[in-house]
Amino acid sequence: MSTKVVEFFTVGMFISMKAVERLYVFLRELGVSESEFAKSIKVDRQRLNKAKNKNSELKTDVLEHISNAYPNLNLKWLITGKGQMWLNEEEQKIINGDNNNTQIGQGHNYKQQHNVLNDSANSSCVQELEAAKREIELLKKAVEDKEERIKDKEMIIEMLKKK
Repeated sequence: MSTKVVEFFTVGMFISMKAVERLYVFLRELGVSESEFAKSIKVDRQRLNKAKNKNSELKTDVLEHISNAYPNLNLKWLITGKGQMWLNEEEQKIINGDNNNTQIGQGHNYKQQHNVLNDSANSSCVQELEAAKREIELLKKAVEDKEERIKDKEMIIEMLKKK
């Protein structure tokens, strides 16, 4: 990560941010506008703007587009705020599956390098996110079922009180 972003933000601040907020930190790091970024990931700018304005989470398909366009962006950092913005050399070598000394990220012109790495490590983060979203949906349904049962029992109690 370049010093210009590090100087402004602390690591603790990244963790307390939502992914959409970290995305805009990433855009500042790249030095690109929202429109340029949206074009580079092949997503409508309005979707990014809507997520930003509502301070909502990034959708899985947007994360996949980001991962494909910027493979040495650390998706774990983007999603959770943990770790570094850029994958380090060792992580890059693991993702590449080789041991060459290709220098990527951290202060280099990212626009010229975004196709160098594959996204196998980042896709595991996307898979974890998808699993968490499925679990949240199941929990929401369980809460709805419990609320319905409570309403039924409250109705029975009211009927018994009237007798």
